[in-house]
Amino acid sequence: EERGLTVTINTTEDCNLRCAYCYEICKKNVSLEFEKYTKFIDLLLNSAENFETFEKNKFYKQGLIIDFIGGDSLIDPDFLDKCLTYLQEKLLTTNTPVANYWKWHWVCSISSNGTLFTPKAKAFMNKWQKKLSVGVSIDGCPEIHDKYRVFPDGSGTMSKILEDWDWYCNWAKDSHSGKPSIKATLSKASIPYIYESLKYVYETLKMDIFQCNFIMENM
Repeated sequence: EERGLTVTINTTEDCNLRCAYCYEICKKNVSLEFEKYTKFIDLLLNSAENFETFEKNKFYKQGLIIDFIGGDSLIDPDFLDKCLTYLQEKLLTTNTPVANYWKWHWVCSISSNGTLFTPKAKAFMNKWQKKLSVGVSIDGCPEIHDKYRVFPDGSGTMSKILEDWDWYCNWAKDSHSGKPSIKATLSKASIPYIYESLKYVYETLKMDIFQCNFIMENM
């Protein structure tokens, strides 16, 4: 199914967690420079190659999806707000085929760890709610989730996620996606917990879709 042109932008290498299976093992407090972001957006909207592709490829005509990743992008919601504000302003003021179409057909997606719904993050999410989809990474029941998804001190994160879970679910119902979304990262050690994880996700988190990715490493 065609969803549109997805542009993935890594806004930061920083993260507040230290998940055991994370491949970004040397996390740094380094973020994308705003000037590099604006230069890329300008290139995206003004490239003649994009005009030609737009005219020939209906994929472009599905719209533009800005996908913010990290680290965890919600660690700096002010920067995300600045980025989306610039994008919206450039779409409204740039007279090119892609900009003229995408100004009415663009959304933003973010995948977060569920522990960063701070007052600033909530304000950002409320401001862009109709243009925003946010998914939360949850690995299943607390027994397996808290084994891998941990804070720097090694403590599990599920209890922190649950603090704002009802808020997130209510917010997601009025967001661009129209529903909350979770994605699990599973390892070999997760297999014995799959039944309990499905039960937990359905009965406690009230989710009926459980997307999973398996890692290949022996953990």
